[in-house]
Amino acid sequence: EREEEVRRAAESIAERLRAMLPEERVLGPAPAVLARIQNQFRWHLILKAPRGEDPVGARSRDAARQALRDAAIPRSVRCTVDVDPVGMQSEIAAERGA
Repeated sequence: EREEEVRRAAESIAERLRAMLPEERVLGPAPAVLARIQNQFRWHLILKAPRGEDPVGARSRDAARQALRDAAIPRSVRCTVDVDPVGMQSEIAAERGA
């Protein structure tokens, strides 16, 4: 039940990002590699944006903020935004067995 709330919130955010930034890639949402920590369910999505037109990512950050405001997110769900996440690279490497 709680995992389903988290999944629906992540899907709502992803839908809004896709609508706001149709030229950029929104990957996911998908369960995080460590999908459950201390009874908290974790899902992630990745926004891949070319740096050429927006080198500091201001447009993507603004869209993420707006998506979080507009999405259907229950009070029981906490969302965080990580710009250029180093930890994501570690999780990907762990998935690949590197």
